Amino acid sequence: MNRHTARPLSGPIQGRIRKAFPGPALRNSRRESINKDQVKGATKQVAGKVQEKAGELVGNKDQQAKGLVKQVEGNVQKNYGDAKEALKDKIDKA
Repeated sequence: MNRHTARPLSGPIQGRIRKAFPGPALRNSRRESINKDQVKGATKQVAGKVQEKAGELVGNKDQQAKGLVKQVEGNVQKNYGDAKEALKDKIDKA
């Protein structure tokens, strides 16, 4: 396989991506686009979870709260991206 050939996802990475992007985005060979808001939102969710857990480990309530806020921000941004994609799909089908 050369370096320009995409490898199929497998294992825990595939499960995390499917959880972050439920729906047909990675099913079968059907290719759906993922916009930057979906990616940035999912990234913020993960970063917030890490920040929250780090705050728990060191006993810092401020970091825990900041992590929770970042998770909510990520969720909102990802949902916005999902809505944009859904609207784009409806327009493309029309």
